[in-house]
Amino acid sequence: MKTEGQAFVQEKMQAALMADPTMDEAEQKAKISQFTAEYQKEAMTKLIEEAKK
Repeated sequence: MKTEGQAFVQEKMQAALMADPTMDEAEQKAKISQFTAEYQKEAMTKLIEEAKK
C-alpha cells in the first residue's frame, strides 16, 4: 500500500508540474500534502468497503 501511495502522489505531482512548471518548493510541498491526503482518504474508503464484505 505504501508504494501505491507513493506512485499515486508521484503521478499527481507530475501532472501538477506539467500544468504549472513555475511552482516553487512551498507550493510543491503543499500539493504533495494534498495528494497524500487524497490517497489516504481513498485507501480508507477501500479498506472500509472490504471490511463490510
